[in-house]
Amino acid sequence: MLKASGFLDELHVSPRADGATWILTQRFRWRNGRTYEVPPLFVTDFASVPRPLWALFPRTGRHQWAAVVHDYLYWSREVSRAEADKVFLDGMRDAGVRIFVRWCMYAAVRLFGRWAWWSNQRMRDAGVNRVLYAMPDRWTTLPPTGLERIILVVLGRAA
Repeated sequence: MLKASGFLDELHVSPRADGATWILTQRFRWRNGRTYEVPPLFVTDFASVPRPLWALFPRTGRHQWAAVVHDYLYWSREVSRAEADKVFLDGMRDAGVRIFVRWCMYAAVRLFGRWAWWSNQRMRDAGVNRVLYAMPDRWTTLPPTGLERIILVVLGRAA
């Protein structure tokens, strides 16, 4: 019998040489009334937390399972942005993230996720695919998205 809510699979990823992204090596599912499935070979950066905040909200941790599903929903647009953000919040609950941390991270995606949402669409329109056809022999870094792009512009490092 399936759980009413929770992660249905172990999260299996392969870190990439760029130090910022990971590739799912197996499908990954979360259920909360509906089952959300992230396909194998999807590229994720887990939580897109700005570097100055890593001490408080690291990119990986208990929330990383929810972050992978959230990343995929932002990429695939299978649901609205608001629903993807709610999936992130509920997934963090199922992963055992403390209530204060999960509400802070949820508030951040509600406030700032718009940039990542539209950046993903622009990348899709440009032909970028975050679901790979095969594991790469060498890694090509994905272009920066959303908040990352803004930070690079502010720091004067934008290409």
